Amino acid sequence: MTIGLFLLIRTIDYDTPRFFGVIKELSRLSYGVYLSHLFFVGLTWTFIVQPMGLSTPISILLITTLTWLASYVLVKVLSYLPKSKYFIG
Repeated sequence: MTIGLFLLIRTIDYDTPRFFGVIKELSRLSYGVYLSHLFFVGLTWTFIVQPMGLSTPISILLITTLTWLASYVLVKVLSYLPKSKYFIG
């Protein structure tokens, strides 16, 4: 699976300015997302996914998506603060 994913990623055209901008933004905020994601994993499970009673694979996918989105939004908002590079990376 790793070889297939690697070959798929190699075929992406990275010269597109829009694609490069998205990757650059994700790269810039990735450390802050990494640091803040644990806070949202527990909240997402406890208050959103567990009460729904979904199957395990769907729960994992939903927790992953919601945690990543919440972490990204938090770090994006924090990035507008002065001297934010010192606490979000």
